[in-house]
Amino acid sequence: MQAWDAIRKAVEGEREKFIQSTRMTAQVQEQVLQGILHRHRGSRFGREHDFAFIGDSRQYAHQLPLTEYRQTRPWIKAMLKGDRQALIADWSHFETTGGSEGGAKIIPYGASGMRGFQKALYPWLDDLLQQRPPSARAVPTGPSVPCCGQTEPLKVFPLA
Repeated sequence: MQAWDAIRKAVEGEREKFIQSTRMTAQVQEQVLQGILHRHRGSRFGREHDFAFIGDSRQYAHQLPLTEYRQTRPWIKAMLKGDRQALIADWSHFETTGGSEGGAKIIPYGASGMRGFQKALYPWLDDLLQQRPPSARAVPTGPSVPCCGQTEPLKVFPLA
């Protein structure tokens, strides 16, 4: 049960935290936005769009109109050429999408993006483990767990 125990420990309480956050969505969304702006204010994109001076979501919406992927291509191309802080400040990886709409796209992400993904995934895993605890027979050995029908393991990292 080592693998499931590690997952359970990493996600314990995340379902309840998520439920609590749904009771104050406007406040949570403002906090998330401020965190993103603060983290990425040092990127070239953040400096050019005055992230350091955006006080709330209304100002953000006024200062940064909706964009499409094609409008971010120059920033992403700059990152691919070595300007690692062109679009985001904490770049660590590029992900290529499946291309379901308009062809494959390259998406940069960093540690904060991975934490955001985990923050979205962990409440679901916590709920899953509460509703359908794994049996000893279903537990793989080792530090990672195959997930969602994939052959590659899902690595579990604690939220920081």
